Amino acid sequence: MEVEPIKKHVPYFLAYLSAVFAEKFSKNESSLTRFRVKTFGTNRLISNKKAMKKLGFKPNYNLKEIVEDMVSWYNKTKK
Repeated sequence: MEVEPIKKHVPYFLAYLSAVFAEKFSKNESSLTRFRVKTFGTNRLISNKKAMKKLGFKPNYNLKEIVEDMVSWYNKTKK
């Protein structure tokens, strides 16, 4: 039985402020840090479309080939 994860939105400033207080006042190392808020609170989408369009860039491999190579390598090297 699969359970749908609970998804909640917390405003960035509130999460960051909570992290500041957690770092400052927690006696143990907090799992909520400013670094984690910054990391998970920003969009990190990377694309090569602009290079393809403006520079004529063509990648040497496609995603399917890369994944197949990685799986093959993993299966050969795992012990």
